[in-house]
Amino acid sequence: MTGVMDFGNSEVEAVLGCLALTRFARRNVALFTLGIETGFRITELLSVCISDVYDGERVRDTLTVARKNMKRKREGRSIQLSVPAQTAIRVYLDELHGDGYWYGDDYLFQSARNRNAAISRTHAWQILHDAARAAGVTSKVGTHSMRKTFARRYYEWLLDQHANHHRSINPLRELSKALGHKSIDSTEKYISWSDAILSEYISARQ
Repeated sequence: MTGVMDFGNSEVEAVLGCLALTRFARRNVALFTLGIETGFRITELLSVCISDVYDGERVRDTLTVARKNMKRKREGRSIQLSVPAQTAIRVYLDELHGDGYWYGDDYLFQSARNRNAAISRTHAWQILHDAARAAGVTSKVGTHSMRKTFARRYYEWLLDQHANHHRSINPLRELSKALGHKSIDSTEKYISWSDAILSEYISARQ
């Protein structure tokens, strides 16, 4: 979705606070947190199953979305999970397990209406839109706002690494790789990655 805003740090906290008061709070908080911490598109997030984030004993360190669930289905994408993302998933999994969702092919972001079906893109949009409005955000919001928030945060961190830590980094190229873009032209419309640099960013998200 074009023209939607990205969330500033204070807006992220406000939206999280409002999501925590919703009916399916743990699911909604986990979805939002995973969105802003990984930069996956909403269709990619909604394709995630329990086995993608949980190995049967603990939350995984890395989330991989298979090629078949990616935009244009060109290749899969993996990203290391930050501490905030792992924590939100762990809390939500406790609830899912209590509801009987244990199997690896059970969808992570469960619909309350249909057994083992993910919520729809429209429902995800409504959840985020309502929380943003409750948080006092009046600008145009969409599920793509989560991906754009990831992009802004990572890009700002890359600029800081390049300017203040004298690292030989091309911030725009790194961001383009992180987002899975085939062309930097697509990335420029926003404002993925070298694995080593992205890992440092994720590690800093404590």
